[in-house]
Amino acid sequence: MGKRQEIKARQKRSQYIKQGLTIFAIVLVAVFFVGVLIYPSLKNTAATNELVIPETINSYKSSDMAIGDPNAPITVELFSDFQCPACGNFAQTKEENFINTYVSTGQVYFIFRPYSFVGDESVWATEAAYCALNQGNFWGFHDMIYYNMVGENTGAVDEARLTRYAKAIGLDTTEFTTCLASDSYLAQIQSDNDYAKESGVTGTPSFKVGDQIVAYSELLDIIDAKLSE
Repeated sequence: MGKRQEIKARQKRSQYIKQGLTIFAIVLVAVFFVGVLIYPSLKNTAATNELVIPETINSYKSSDMAIGDPNAPITVELFSDFQCPACGNFAQTKEENFINTYVSTGQVYFIFRPYSFVGDESVWATEAAYCALNQGNFWGFHDMIYYNMVGENTGAVDEARLTRYAKAIGLDTTEFTTCLASDSYLAQIQSDNDYAKESGVTGTPSFKVGDQIVAYSELLDIIDAKLSE
């Protein structure tokens, strides 16, 4: 092979290598973007099929939506939506410590107030929570909802999944599904929403101490100040 032919052959090989690397890079980018698009749906599917059983299940001894001593010096009302991610974060990361610090010690009477405004699945989940309340285990159901959140109005909150929550905390599922199908709590949910609006709630989670609506970032300082009066 002459020198000129050898140079051409090397150039051709180099061109093939560059083309191969370009194609490989394009494939890698395509795989990356497909992964970005598919992974969330796979994650949501996993979240939909696998239940988290929180350690707090059945740890709050209350047959209604309130925990603690009604005669405690301070009453705190929590306004929360069962589809609200920030509410889920509070339930998972702060609520247990708040209850142990202030409620279990007799300093705060803690009341959960449903505010179902995010969408249809908010209302559906709140109906289910009231059906769990019928059987004396609102707080266990509350934990199951918040620890198994998938997202806002993703279709994950349906009768089958809510019934799985009920079964996980030991409710009578036949009684539960009958209650859920009856829509008997829709008027109560509307009343809850009206109360939240009348109280001045504009987002969740919000906390009412006396006549004051505050965020969690302000709540503890307000409670501590009132307790020291």
